[in-house]
Amino acid sequence: MNQLFIAVTNSATIERFEPYRRRGGFPPIDVLVSLPYLNDVLPGLLRLKKKGLIGRMFLDAGTFTLNAKGAAGIQEHRFEEYMELVERYGKYFDLIAAYDVDFGDPERNQCLYQQMLMRLKGK
Repeated sequence: MNQLFIAVTNSATIERFEPYRRRGGFPPIDVLVSLPYLNDVLPGLLRLKKKGLIGRMFLDAGTFTLNAKGAAGIQEHRFEEYMELVERYGKYFDLIAAYDVDFGDPERNQCLYQQMLMRLKGK
């Protein structure tokens, strides 16, 4: 099954797509939110989800964007900060990305992934 998510930095993007989606008879849009934009975007997305305009929501850790210094004015975050947000807002998301801070260090990523699973299971 193919899964397509639109990455958004604001909820207005979804509202602009809505007339085309509805006219084409397509299902509600699945949305990917990157952590750097979470606080700005979440209230609007939850409002649109309640109205049935959004299908599934995917929380992306945003570590590549932040650590690549590609997001102007957005600071790097740590694994603990991500976990706090996942624990606080995770209930709103259907999918949550693991914290893959360093693509060159798969062992560290695996360790962080295991820590995340254990913490989400309450261990």
